[in-house]
Amino acid sequence: MQVDSCLTFIDYYLGEAINGLHILKLLNERNKNLQVVLMSRSSHIKEKMEYLNAENINLQFIVKDEYTPAMCKLILETYLEG
Repeated sequence: MQVDSCLTFIDYYLGEAINGLHILKLLNERNKNLQVVLMSRSSHIKEKMEYLNAENINLQFIVKDEYTPAMCKLILETYLEG
């Protein structure tokens, strides 16, 4: 099923043998209209994501810290308004 648009928040580290990029690739195969916010405590993950932007994936990255809940709220509000 294809939806018009979808905002998805994904944590990068999900456990054994899987990470947020795996989930992102699976979701992108099913829906090209994704807006994804990938979150991690490590700023090094952002470097791994650069190739995804070249594939026309609407992707934002947040380094998890004390401001993450407020950032997620702002992103969600902006998405709902737009």
